[in-house]
Amino acid sequence: MLLLIASDLHGSVLAARALQRAADREKAEKILLLGDLLAFGAKKGDAAASILNEMAPMILAVRGNCDADESQDLLDFLILAETREFTWEGVPVFAAHGHRYSSLYLPPFFEKGVFLQGHTHLPAGEWNGSVFCANPGSLALPRGGAPKSYLTFDGSEFRWKDTAGSTFLQRKYNEETTR
Repeated sequence: MLLLIASDLHGSVLAARALQRAADREKAEKILLLGDLLAFGAKKGDAAASILNEMAPMILAVRGNCDADESQDLLDFLILAETREFTWEGVPVFAAHGHRYSSLYLPPFFEKGVFLQGHTHLPAGEWNGSVFCANPGSLALPRGGAPKSYLTFDGSEFRWKDTAGSTFLQRKYNEETTR
């Protein structure tokens, strides 16, 4: 099963459509959104919210530092949780936006598995002790010359992809090789 991970759409209709196309192309089982989904001041009828709502049954999400309480009223899935913990293909996963917990400041009780964050708008994947930390980058506002991007995880491999679906970075996840 494939988990599609994206972050930092910041209300971009183009980013929401790119996410929708990626989910279809990848045949994603679930979509994990790592916050900063809508624009400040988004109102009823917001186009990006409407596109995201079409995918609501597939979406798990965490709140970003730019997600207002009022955004919840526009979305058909929960976005107000600061963190989310679950298991994907037998791998423990901890998700946060990245402004409280990050690859540099991991949750003290999360000692092994995968930590997913957004916030920096930079695609990244690195080990921090026995935790693999990954960031999908941003589908709307990438930084540092990175492409607009998302991330896929099938339980054994991470693939960072641009909006056309081309892989530009990949990393194996093997619990036995954790540091």
